[in-house]
Amino acid sequence: MSTGDGVVILARDERLPWYRVRWQDQMGWVPQSGTNYADASKIPVLRSPPPCAKYLGQVTGLNGEWQATSAGRIVVVIDLYRSKPGTDFRAGSFRVQVNGIEKPETERIIESTKRQYLIQGAPIPVPGTARIGDRIGFKFSGGNSEALTLLAAIYLTDSNCKFEG
Repeated sequence: MSTGDGVVILARDERLPWYRVRWQDQMGWVPQSGTNYADASKIPVLRSPPPCAKYLGQVTGLNGEWQATSAGRIVVVIDLYRSKPGTDFRAGSFRVQVNGIEKPETERIIESTKRQYLIQGAPIPVPGTARIGDRIGFKFSGGNSEALTLLAAIYLTDSNCKFEG
């Protein structure tokens, strides 16, 4: 990202002076001082990843997968959205898959909505301990035939790391 690039501000961290932004097909955190947006009170609050979480990569698209390059506890931060808000989007559900197997404990129910974001910045712990070579994927069921975009940031944590939404 270069100086002057436009971003969409999605959220702010209540503890730190950071904004969560979407730029092209990527999500990330930028310091508030790096923007010219003045009224942070109008932006929804979302916690940034804790310092104990190590960023490993990103998956783009519901058919995408990430192959574990490190063993350990994995947390995925999910953004699932459509191109624009306004029309009715029927209820559905979202789950994380490990090696092609859906993990019911990761299910997020998506209510019928007119909003653009169906899931926004939700940290979902992947059950168990990932092994090198494990494949992390995603499954969405229900909804409309409307195209959805998934961005999933992958983090490595340990059992002492508190990573919550």
